[in-house]
Amino acid sequence: MVRTDAEDCEALFEREVAELWNGDGVDVVDELYAPEFVASPTPDDDWPAVSTDRSSLKAAHREWNDAFAALETEVDGLVVDGHTVHAQWRRTGRHEGTFRGIAPTGNDIAVSGYSYRRERGGQFVEATDQTEMPTLLSQLGVEADLEH
Repeated sequence: MVRTDAEDCEALFEREVAELWNGDGVDVVDELYAPEFVASPTPDDDWPAVSTDRSSLKAAHREWNDAFAALETEVDGLVVDGHTVHAQWRRTGRHEGTFRGIAPTGNDIAVSGYSYRRERGGQFVEATDQTEMPTLLSQLGVEADLEH
């Protein structure tokens, strides 16, 4: 039986969650993402968008992995349409390393987010991620500046 485009796209996203978000390493980025993908910024980003290269994406994942022990992401909702994925997720962990200049607090975190992916040729060519940063910062004891 031949898989549909939607099934291939969903499998690629599920692999990203399992191996990159919940896995041990970031080298899988080279398999999951096209060499020059588009990382679209989101309106609530409090830092510059990840550039459109794999090394920057790996650095962003290392930052989260280094800062939060037992980091786990669970997908709450998934909509796949052809070559696109829309996912709602929840990430949990414990703040045991520096995160964006915030010293470890030992606090548990639970933050929701959204991801969009567009696939072409078996790799993601476009990605957007949105994390509830004000919620995360509050859980780390930092007051978020919502005025910008």
